[in-house]
Amino acid sequence: MSNPKYEYKYYFIYKILNLINKKKYIGFHATNKEYDKDDYFGSGDLLKTAIIKYGIENFVMGVIEYINLNEWSEKEKYWIKEMKSHVSQWGYNQTEGGDGSIGFRWLEESKQKFKKPKSELHKQHLKGKNKNRKQSKETRRKRSDSLKGHIVTAETRNKLKKSNTGKTHTSETKLKIGLSSKGRKQSKETRIKRSKALKGKKHNLKEKTCPYCGLSGKGSNMTRYHFNNCKFKNEIILDIQKLLEKKEPIKNIILKYNISRSTIYKIKIHKI
Repeated sequence: MSNPKYEYKYYFIYKILNLINKKKYIGFHATNKEYDKDDYFGSGDLLKTAIIKYGIENFVMGVIEYINLNEWSEKEKYWIKEMKSHVSQWGYNQTEGGDGSIGFRWLEESKQKFKKPKSELHKQHLKGKNKNRKQSKETRRKRSDSLKGHIVTAETRNKLKKSNTGKTHTSETKLKIGLSSKGRKQSKETRIKRSKALKGKKHNLKEKTCPYCGLSGKGSNMTRYHFNNCKFKNEIILDIQKLLEKKEPIKNIILKYNISRSTIYKIKIHKI
């Protein structure tokens, strides 16, 4: 059940303009906030898609006129026709107007129904519907074209980074990723593109020294073949443990093996 609420301070018809292709969107909005303090920025599906494609910085919004509640439907229809903002006239409006809702609110009872967890049967049903579903070549091409030239802002990148920080894949997910990538070969074109993209870039890799064999180097091979995986690790740990039993000064051990005091402590308490 819904509970319409009509008491708002401001009612107005607005226009949103795409500064790149000059397409328009006309809409009606009801709010209790001043125009310059309201974050609302349209609600049409075509408009939202366009904002993703071109970036919100390439759109401007303005009030056409403030109106009374009882005339919003007719006014919206009038301005869509007047501004030629319907999709058939190079605009973003998909209807002729007057078919929205005002101040729609859900009852608490309805909200709780939506929050209720889906049953396992329902989950399996949804999973089965989407399983093996493939997009057509035309759909993939359209998606590709819509994203061309789209630049992800630094703010969005930071949000994505924060949302994924600390997240780890389960063993099952890792196995699935591994199996899906097995036997997959990159095309010659892809390899050339990757090569060109990396040319001239400086790697910000710090030189590391293995505490067990003393070898220094950069890159993934140091982690793969040294430190905890170093072939001299067990031999050196045994030597250090013997020196610690003989109460050899820590400074002498540090100088001899070129390792940190914290590493020696971990060996002492058998954490390594």
